[in-house]
Amino acid sequence: MIVFVRVPSWWERRAAHPENVMSPLDIGYAVALLARHGIPARIIDLEAEADSFEILMKRLREHQPSVLFLHAITPGIPHALRIARYARDHFASLQKIVAIGQHASVDPHSVLDDNSPIDLCLRGEFEADVVSVVTDSTPPSSAAYRHQEQIHVGDGPTEIRNLDDLPWPVHERFRSRRYRVFHPTGVHKRWRWGFILSSRGCPHRCIYCSPTLRNSYGKTYRVRSTIDVVDELAYLDALGFTIIHFKDDIFTLSRDRTASLCEAILSRGLRLRWTAQTRPDAVDLPLLTLMKRAGCMTLGLGVESGSERMVRTLQKGNRVQDARNAFRWARQVGIRTVGFFLLGSPQETEQDILATHALMRELRPNMIQVAFFTPYPGAPVHESVRERHLEPQAFSHYNRLINLSQVSDEALRSWQRKLYWDFLMNRRFIAEYLRFETIPALVNLDQFLPFLRLSAKFLTRLNKSQ
Repeated sequence: MIVFVRVPSWWERRAAHPENVMSPLDIGYAVALLARHGIPARIIDLEAEADSFEILMKRLREHQPSVLFLHAITPGIPHALRIARYARDHFASLQKIVAIGQHASVDPHSVLDDNSPIDLCLRGEFEADVVSVVTDSTPPSSAAYRHQEQIHVGDGPTEIRNLDDLPWPVHERFRSRRYRVFHPTGVHKRWRWGFILSSRGCPHRCIYCSPTLRNSYGKTYRVRSTIDVVDELAYLDALGFTIIHFKDDIFTLSRDRTASLCEAILSRGLRLRWTAQTRPDAVDLPLLTLMKRAGCMTLGLGVESGSERMVRTLQKGNRVQDARNAFRWARQVGIRTVGFFLLGSPQETEQDILATHALMRELRPNMIQVAFFTPYPGAPVHESVRERHLEPQAFSHYNRLINLSQVSDEALRSWQRKLYWDFLMNRRFIAEYLRFETIPALVNLDQFLPFLRLSAKFLTRLNKSQ
């Protein structure tokens, strides 16, 4: 049996920042490609199922995997290695253990060091290589693997050029209501979150961006045909998904493509509600108006900083004014917004953070996420911390701090707390949230209450850290 295990970054951690649980579409594509060749596969998604180590081992014993694929981002790598060691020692059926995902792509040496239980790392868009790994003893050309005490790294991470050649992911495996996005939507139906990827790649050069945090791989921007995306949306609707999240890294990178997709959704008569994320400089009022008509309820926007100096330092390629425009236009057409902010960027000062705080108040997002600047493996800025030999668990942008700013660790944690509490205690936010989100919350208490509990634990931990 072929088995895929997704290992969450926060596995067995208490009081971690609430995080969205999105279906692993890359694994879903891989399983669909294997099925195309008549090869069955199982998926164990620890992000959605939250099994303990002992329960996971019991499930693996039942499946007796011949090939075990382990998917983990940087802070989850120690857990993935622990799983691999146990599997190697206890399952006679096991022929290969394969590391997949972003960390394996950008830092295979850390996974394939001496005495590693991992046989090889698939780099880039691994779904293109899983069939050959299962059926062929020769590693794919892009893979990294250990041979005769040497680590061999292939000729380049895989990027799939023609996305329409792929089958759709096995969405029917991802119907659990544990898949969810903690963003305000105003959708009054019972939530069953579905996920779709309509484009891949991002050509921008933000210094903090790493494949670890991306939903797709590579800098080459590639899109699926509009008809294929709309057909998949119709299939998700038929499966009973009531709200869809586009996992594209920058949904509106091509405004013309986005407009064509929205027009196709409207002409098809689809009444799905959906959310997405993008850059502030990649929208305009006419596009947002069309997106709203086509069912867009919420848009996540990467603001990062209210300081022009820091926006330039981060090499985002946009201006603070772009954020002002995007949030104003979204509010004008009735699209809810989530603002993503960063603290602790290289050379950031207290004055820069004050500018971010002021901008957050000015933008009036419907929800915020405040992360710490984290130089993940694969990010351009990672080289500046490589000599520190940090443990994988140190890379956790909501919960841990790798401080490259001119502000103390204590002050940065205080600012994270201040931004959250200032936002949550704002009377306008409270009034709007109660007005638009009370009914959705009551209809979906089984999803909303866990979000409240996680948020309360995280905020309590923030208070105790002061």
